[in-house]
Amino acid sequence: MRARGHDLVIVDSCNELMGHAGAVVRLENGDTLAATDPRSDGLALSKKD
Repeated sequence: MRARGHDLVIVDSCNELMGHAGAVVRLENGDTLAATDPRSDGLALSKKD
């Protein structure tokens, strides 16, 4: 990217500057999987119907 003129700042892999992510996936059998970014204080829960 530098070669294309962009300024870059290299940060550690677990830096809060990079934002936070979360995901919930419903499987074909109806089960759900949930996960949250370890860099945040989020929580991932799934509920069984």
